[in-house]
Amino acid sequence: MSARKRHVPKKRRAPGKTPSSLAFPLLRTFLLASVAVVSAAYGVYRYYTAPRPSMWAPRPAPTEIPIELE
Repeated sequence: MSARKRHVPKKRRAPGKTPSSLAFPLLRTFLLASVAVVSAAYGVYRYYTAPRPSMWAPRPAPTEIPIELE
């Protein structure tokens, strides 16, 4: 039979205390996610509201063609 060793905690950390090294990456991730959400919302808004350019070759509008007068 082997004897069990008693578990003794080495150091106890204060409960509820967030490590300071976690604050910067968390803030950076939140900022990046916010920029991504705003960019996606702008893309959807622009997709459905902005008029799309014609895919045909550029040509003048019919009102710009000079009419020959006799």
